[in-house]
Amino acid sequence: MFSVHPVHYRNLSPYIRYAHELDLKKGYLLLNRIIYDHEFVFGISGQAFVTMDGQSYVIRQGDLLLIKPHVSHTMKVVDDTPFRSVCVHFDWTDLGQASDFSPIGVYLHVKKASGTIPPPEALVSRPADEFVEFNWPPHLSTSESLSFLAAFREIVKHFKDDGLGPKLQMKAAFLRVIALAFEELTTDEGIPKGYPHSDLVRDAIRTMKKRYAETITHAELAEQSGLSLKYFGTLFKGATGRTITEYLLAVRMGKAKELLRATTSPVKDIAASVGIPDEYYFNKLFKRVEGMSPGRYRRTMGR
Repeated sequence: MFSVHPVHYRNLSPYIRYAHELDLKKGYLLLNRIIYDHEFVFGISGQAFVTMDGQSYVIRQGDLLLIKPHVSHTMKVVDDTPFRSVCVHFDWTDLGQASDFSPIGVYLHVKKASGTIPPPEALVSRPADEFVEFNWPPHLSTSESLSFLAAFREIVKHFKDDGLGPKLQMKAAFLRVIALAFEELTTDEGIPKGYPHSDLVRDAIRTMKKRYAETITHAELAEQSGLSLKYFGTLFKGATGRTITEYLLAVRMGKAKELLRATTSPVKDIAASVGIPDEYYFNKLFKRVEGMSPGRYRRTMGR
């Protein structure tokens, strides 16, 4: 059995194992394939039929497929027009040399491939990582397909180049794919598009951002939504990934950082202005969120 490591934006550092653009012609069949890292397949032209986790997908121009580790999947091309795509094998972060392997050797069975080819039992138990900041669907039809394609082609271009500069450019292009997907999948407030009662969650967030300096209770926000306190709390966390308390704290800390950067006001005044009148408690919360005291944060910002 393999372990799964959660990856947040703070430790997101994609390791791109292989990237290429290719044509798959009529009759192509990939049957019950399993990979040991993640793979993006971005459709450029033509179409391919994919079955994965009991679901069927048609991958066309502008569609993005995410194949996860250890998940059996099948892909076939039945049309005369070849299916052209960009394929990128990656981990969300570097899992270490002991977990690395050669995709050429493992997936294409090239015996003299460069890199490590671990034994089959090591691949089966190879750890996986999971990006948890937002829910990434297996199949995404993008509206900004040209932006995605430009980023993916930049990944392929720099993957072929040696040197630190191209590798950094490649990683930057990959992160741009993540940012583009986030914009496709979520609202400005970070709520998944199509989420039930998302309008009520957005109203609560607007209230927090408008009245962060005041006392705001969970009961008040639930009453504003017309839902029970328990249900609204569950709904809010499902939409944002944070509890009401955590989200309100993030709003207040964001405003506090803005004031620490832009003003010379005493910390106790800033604490009171963001709805936390107890300076000691404010310092404790700020350090927990930012990893440093408000005074040190201000100094790092040159104030």
